Amino acid sequence: MQLTLFYISFSVDGFHRLLSGCHALESLDMSDVRGVGCLHVSSRTLRSIGFHDSASKKAELVIEDAPRLVRLLLPFGFLDYDCVSIRVIRVPKLEILGPFLPVLSKLLVSQEIHPISFANCMRTVKVLSLRSFGLELDAVLNILGWFPFLEKLYIIFHKHKEMNNGNEHRYDPLHPIECLETHLKKVVFKSFVGHDKQVNFPTFFILNAKVLKKLNLMYMVAVYQ
Repeated sequence: MQLTLFYISFSVDGFHRLLSGCHALESLDMSDVRGVGCLHVSSRTLRSIGFHDSASKKAELVIEDAPRLVRLLLPFGFLDYDCVSIRVIRVPKLEILGPFLPVLSKLLVSQEIHPISFANCMRTVKVLSLRSFGLELDAVLNILGWFPFLEKLYIIFHKHKEMNNGNEHRYDPLHPIECLETHLKKVVFKSFVGHDKQVNFPTFFILNAKVLKKLNLMYMVAVYQ
């Protein structure tokens, strides 16, 4: 069963009752759902969640218990720069995540009440999609440390936007990122235009991803390998 909620208003209780009544729900797609504040999702059957909110007010999604969830998709529009805060409590089978913007997104993984490290929670993720303005390579690399068994990485470039990345730790070859050493086999860059900062991205992965087999640069409909 698939449920799509688009530009609709709910009370917190109404949203909870709706999900509780969907006993065979496998796919939930939510876009600009209004009036609920924080969205809490628990489902024993869900395999895919899509969540998008382009409003000026920040939206929040809490996935409390989704033992069969494989995909958490965060589609975006042309005008928003991550109006989403996500808290993941129990998703033991999550394999596909994104896209989100590393320097702006709020993504918290926790077990019960106490936060724990991404390295302990995101070991199941094989496919990750990130958004980038082409300037924050260090932020992207810091995110990769959360996904030690990552096999495929997609980076979607957006129009240049100045951001303060002064707090990001710089990559240290003496402390390598696990997925770059043993698992990352494919990297795809979308909307690649080739300015100096963007070129730093594929250059880094070519030099440092030890088991990389394919790197794609996509500009509009063209694909360069």
